[in-house]
Amino acid sequence: MVFQKAKQNCGGRKPKYIVTDGLHSYKGTINKEFVTSHQETEHLWNVGLQHHPNNNHVERLHGSEKERFKVMRGFDQDNGCATLSEGFRVHYNLIRDHQTLGVTPGEVAGLPKIEGFRWLEVLKKATSKC
Repeated sequence: MVFQKAKQNCGGRKPKYIVTDGLHSYKGTINKEFVTSHQETEHLWNVGLQHHPNNNHVERLHGSEKERFKVMRGFDQDNGCATLSEGFRVHYNLIRDHQTLGVTPGEVAGLPKIEGFRWLEVLKKATSKC
């Protein structure tokens, strides 16, 4: 389901490569969703820290999520888990400057810099009609 959603979000484009950890069940799913006869998607798995690309960025995000949610006792599906997770994702990507980068991950990805009170600006953009 995760790879199907990723495929939808890509608008039909296929990635050059997908980086995962060493879980073997990814291989079949990636082949099913992304590999075709005319464009191959390379599956990089179980790569080390020195290999480029690697999944360090995703693992760091998971560490940040775990650190945040660990202090939120009782955090589960019945208590708005999806809503809080989405809010954390927005905060991580658009609001909070990354410690190493000095800017948000969204800015590194090419999104315009959000000036002023960032949460308010994101909410305005999210609720305005395009």
